[in-house]
Amino acid sequence: MKFNRTQLALLIGCISLSSYAAQDEKYHHEGGIGTYDNTSVPNSDAYWIGDYTYYSKGIDQNKGPYRLNAFLAHSSQVHLKYKHRDDFDAYTIKGKLFFGDHWFVAGLYDYTDDLGTGENTYKLELGNYISDTAKVYISAQRLERDISPAKYDYDKYAIGAKGFIQTSGDMGFLLKAEYLFKEYKISDYKSDSHGYLAEADYFFTKSFSVGGFYSDGNHEDKSYGGRANYFLRLTDNLSLDLSVDKKYEPKEDGTNWGARLVGRF
Repeated sequence: MKFNRTQLALLIGCISLSSYAAQDEKYHHEGGIGTYDNTSVPNSDAYWIGDYTYYSKGIDQNKGPYRLNAFLAHSSQVHLKYKHRDDFDAYTIKGKLFFGDHWFVAGLYDYTDDLGTGENTYKLELGNYISDTAKVYISAQRLERDISPAKYDYDKYAIGAKGFIQTSGDMGFLLKAEYLFKEYKISDYKSDSHGYLAEADYFFTKSFSVGGFYSDGNHEDKSYGGRANYFLRLTDNLSLDLSVDKKYEPKEDGTNWGARLVGRF
């Protein structure tokens, strides 16, 4: 795969600003525009993504790694996202409401149109921050897809925990674990499975992290892979969020990569 001109111009233009000494000020608004692609497919298959999030209280960028500022802030929020590729469009709205500083409820609705096939996803999550840097939660998610003449329904229930363990300065481990129960229904056929998911990322600095994930289940093949992220500060309000990830099992061709220009105000 070769970068197309738009992707290359975005990367070069952003990196050229990186010598600026950015100030880590609090923000209520975060907006982003970026691209997500795979090295084994043509550029025409790249996803283009736009998103916006409003936080009810100021997010402190001096608290933990940049990618975890919102997670550590315990702020109510509203998030909008649009994702596009040839013959593919996805619209997402989600929100989180805090009761006090620890209990929260979150919800998501997503509509996807893929080659003319519509798909609706709903999710509800209830959780509690047991400390300033860790939460436990339960969630329920439903996916509905009409594939004429059949109808496909998929329900997923999870019990999980996620937390940041600081080792030194802004360095530390981000850990996540979930127990999952899934139900599938295609017309009159039904099936279910249960399994688990584990994720771990280590932040070497406020900006750079490397991690991996692993999942397995009684009726599913195991899956695992690795990833890396770099959050490059450009100016007081602009950053470039870079990511790469690779799934090794089941084996996938190429490597996924993403670049997102982020504005925080």
